[in-house]
Amino acid sequence: MSTQLGLGFSQQPSTAQAAREAALEAKSQLSSYPIDFVIVFATAHYGPLETLRSIRQALGEPKTIGCTTSVVITGDKIATQGIGILVIQSSDIKISLGSVSDVTSAYLKSAGSQLARLTMKEFKETRRNALLVFCDEFQYDHIHILAGIQEIFGKAFPITGAISNSSLMSLKETYQFYQDKPLTHALSAALIGGNCQIGLSHRHGFKPIGRPRFATKVQGATIKSIDHKRASFLYEEYFELTLDDLHKKTHSPILNLYPLGIRMDDDREYLLRKVNHILGDGSLVCQGDVPEGSEIHLMMTNKDFLKQSAMNAAFEIKDSFRGRAPKFILVMASLFRYEFLGKDFVKEIRAIRDILGNDIPLIGMCSSGEIAPLTSKELFGQAVLNNGTFSIMAVG
Repeated sequence: MSTQLGLGFSQQPSTAQAAREAALEAKSQLSSYPIDFVIVFATAHYGPLETLRSIRQALGEPKTIGCTTSVVITGDKIATQGIGILVIQSSDIKISLGSVSDVTSAYLKSAGSQLARLTMKEFKETRRNALLVFCDEFQYDHIHILAGIQEIFGKAFPITGAISNSSLMSLKETYQFYQDKPLTHALSAALIGGNCQIGLSHRHGFKPIGRPRFATKVQGATIKSIDHKRASFLYEEYFELTLDDLHKKTHSPILNLYPLGIRMDDDREYLLRKVNHILGDGSLVCQGDVPEGSEIHLMMTNKDFLKQSAMNAAFEIKDSFRGRAPKFILVMASLFRYEFLGKDFVKEIRAIRDILGNDIPLIGMCSSGEIAPLTSKELFGQAVLNNGTFSIMAVG
């Protein structure tokens, strides 16, 4: 029983050259074949179809999954242009894939259920440990997708994943990588099980400021009123701005630096919700659902809080492995963290590698949203969409 892993990365300007170079670098670290499973992250500089075809030609058509991202993480490398690849050959780890294309808002829950069923097809008697999911950036009601998945696996089954993105400078089409096909407006997932251990953890490092408020009227991801006043008053009051001022500043740093925090029972951290837009009537359009009646705070952070939160997530992973080393690490970090920390973002990565082991292969991406389970007693294990987090999946 054994597992071999290889990590590859390339920034060659040609898609075919970059994909092949990264694939062959990863392949060179294995002593036996065939390769069973590949995780791919690529920036928008590369053609997605050619990326996948070149990788699979070089590696012998293994099971392949991943997505586009604006920032690729491989080991200590943090790149806004490049292709990163992790290859796995294992007799211990079993992986089954599934995808659903042409996902629309009309059937998000059924798409989630379909995805879950597809990933289970190859799992008969094999133990199921966790589900890794990649979603499209333009699907905002992820709560319904997760509800469909949890309808099949149960609310406590470990689910993690990320929302794909494309570019730091513009909104281009985002892609989920599935076998030899790039998919848009789609879901893809890998069910991971067999003779392996999974560790999941996530933290964000934001702290509440001001007194608690309550979301008194909500429609999905849109907060209509807080404390029976127009929702924007929370920002108007704290920053001493008018609604017109705020409406003009919808894309200003204010909304990024001061997201909303939702108190989740006795969870160790607030659930973050980034405010994407402020509507003319003062409604706040969030990235992710907000439960009506929930306690809400403005939140803030700094570089030290962010770094410590990543370290706390790594320490939780280390404790869960009880002295054993993971075989590989997958990181899904909020794009906000990269934009806020700048060059210091690499310190988060180095810090968790120091904790978990610098020789353990690590691949990751910066995401537009992170899927991770809650830890409160009442909702323990239930996966939700998070904003602003540093999420780790370790497989051992």
